[in-house]
Amino acid sequence: WFVALYADAVNNQIWVEDWITDTKNYVKLFAPSLSNEVGETQRHSGVWDNTKATAERVTYNSYQDTIRYSIRHFKVEGLQLQITGTHSNSSCVKSINADNIVVDVEVSNNIMRSGGGGGAHSGFYGDSNDSPGGVFKVHHNIFYDLESYAFLSYSNNSAVFYVSNNTIVNVNNGIGRYEGIVIAKNNLAQTCTTACFGGSFDASSSNNISNNADAPGTSSQNVSINFENEAGDDFHLAVTDTDAIAKGVNLASDANYGYTFDIDGNFKATSWDIGADQR
Repeated sequence: WFVALYADAVNNQIWVEDWITDTKNYVKLFAPSLSNEVGETQRHSGVWDNTKATAERVTYNSYQDTIRYSIRHFKVEGLQLQITGTHSNSSCVKSINADNIVVDVEVSNNIMRSGGGGGAHSGFYGDSNDSPGGVFKVHHNIFYDLESYAFLSYSNNSAVFYVSNNTIVNVNNGIGRYEGIVIAKNNLAQTCTTACFGGSFDASSSNNISNNADAPGTSSQNVSINFENEAGDDFHLAVTDTDAIAKGVNLASDANYGYTFDIDGNFKATSWDIGADQR
């Protein structure tokens, strides 16, 4: 079931539940962008754009989310997601599965941010008692201005999180591993108040960047990165960058990843960059 979100749609929270799904029959929320999908693209170009498909949750209590799902097979692609309000423990995307089922979830090419208000807001959050074992793929997203976590694997220990090619800027915590197996590759995190990478990551993690001296895995760097226009929330890599461009690991042939396009839809050839943007 493909659900297309358009720029002129009601900008509100989304709850997905009660669908019987499997690997080939899943629910996907997405912003149409291709010529065979829509006349004018509804998807952002890697920078927040109020004329593109957006969903926002304005909280009136704790534990409220922009997208909340309780199905097994689910995808979110190409959306702008915002969480706003004074209440904490709320997220842009959160799983609430309660029957300990195995899931297959992919969250990609989205921009997730806090709209302010004072609450401790997160981007992607897997809840400990709700999120079951299974596979989560979180890649090519941009997270920024979040007062809690950009990403948190707060799931049971059988879950595997493939977290790759995300860009994270100006958050309290970047990628946090609390439970489950987290394999972090090609992630770029900058300006984190507490930690850019927190917890114990799988030994196969690699090619991450942090300016908090906590980048995990082999071939990782602890450096500061120049963006195209950080003050304007444009987190494309500056053309002068020498630390992220062509310094990522090529994941095109990896069965657990297999994608070849960046957040803007640009093709990723042999040399991969670190972060959501492929310069």
